[in-house]
Order: sequence, then structure tokens, then C-alpha cells
Amino acid sequence: MEFSKLSSLYFIVSFLGLASYWGDNMILSIVFRTLGLGVLLYHYWKHVKEENHLLFYLSIAFVAIGEALVIYGYQNEAVQVYLIISFITYYWLTFFLLRDTVRESTIKFSRINWTAFILFLLLIGYLAFNFISMMISEMMNTLPFVLGSLISFVSLCVYCLIIYFNKKSFRNFWLVLFVTTIILAQSTIPLEALYFNSVHLKTLGFVAEILGHYFVFQYLVTPENEIVLEQNNNYL
Repeated sequence: MEFSKLSSLYFIVSFLGLASYWGDNMILSIVFRTLGLGVLLYHYWKHVKEENHLLFYLSIAFVAIGEALVIYGYQNEAVQVYLIISFITYYWLTFFLLRDTVRESTIKFSRINWTAFILFLLLIGYLAFNFISMMISEMMNTLPFVLGSLISFVSLCVYCLIIYFNKKSFRNFWLVLFVTTIILAQSTIPLEALYFNSVHLKTLGFVAEILGHYFVFQYLVTPENEIVLEQNNNYL
């Protein structure tokens, strides 16, 4: 993996947004977070050019709106609805982006390590159950949107895992890292917003989001020659 100057710039600008949040400057934080995502999109455009996928640009645009609303706060029900819709759209745009860019579109279930796959599913199911239990009492009026967000989130996670377990490659391993980060973000940011006023908890969620976008970018730009042979049983 080549860690370029643009990758460094993406993380620097994104973490300036995080530092601005620590300094209680929400507007500046939103500006830096948006600029960071702009750098990532430029990096993607410069890297692939002929094979640009519009869905990646659209997904980042919607997640930028969602992250700005997270920083802005859950002041009223309208903001909650717009925030959830932004992330639902982001999840499905990313889902279809992966479907369009997966190098081996035919899923061969005989290759899947079912023990590890089921353990991942149990973890995701446990988090989903607790998330719903938490949201029912706090966001009853927006519960249909919460359920839609949960279904979208679980669908994206499961599809990422299916892609990886179907073909264990360096390229597909970025999706395992991506799933890890969105689980962290989904687990920490709502907790901070509704129960614990903790800058540390929200920081963990923000860092997970910053890394998650980069992992999707790396999945998209990783070349075909970085493939682990199927007979290599020692790879994750």
C-alpha cells in the first residue's frame, strides 16, 4: 500500500476537524471535516481517472451531510430525521458501489468460512439488538427511520463480509476493516449523543468514520495484482 501525500493531507485535515470539535468550534470542525472528504475525493479522482465511480462521490457527499449534523447535534426531531436519512443513503450507495466494483461478482458459498462468518453475524446482531433497545425509548417518533438505518447498516456489513469470505484477498480485507469502523461509529456516537456526554466517546466514533472512508478508498484503488492465492490458508 502506497501512503501518498494526499492520504497524509486527508488525515491531517480530518483531524484538524476533530481538534476544532475539541475546541468547541463546531463550524470550523464541519468545515475541516468536509474539506478532508473533498481531499479524499480528489485523491480518488486523481488515482483512478478512467474508472471513476459516481456512487463513491455521492456516498461521500451524503455522509458529509450526516457527519455535519452529528457535529451540529441532536437538537430536535427534524435534525435526527435528516441525519438518519443521510446515513441510510450513504449505506445503500456504498452497498451498490461495492456490488459494482467487486472483482469476482459470483458468490461461491463453498469458499466461505462459516464459523468465522457466523461469529461476525452474531456480533453484528447483538449490536443491532442493543441499538434498537436503546433507541426505542429515546427516539420513539423516529423509530421507523431508526429501523431503516439499522437494516441498511446490517445489510452493508453482511455484504462486505460475504465479499471477503468469498475471496480472501488484500483488496477485500479492506472491507473487514471498514466493517470494524462502522460498527465502532454506530456503537459510540448514538451512545454519546443520547446517554453519555463524553468527548472521548465521540472522538472514538469520529476517528472510526475517518478511517472507514479511507478503507473504502483503499478497497477501490487496490490493484488486482495484490491478491492472496486461495490456497494460502494462513491468511486471515
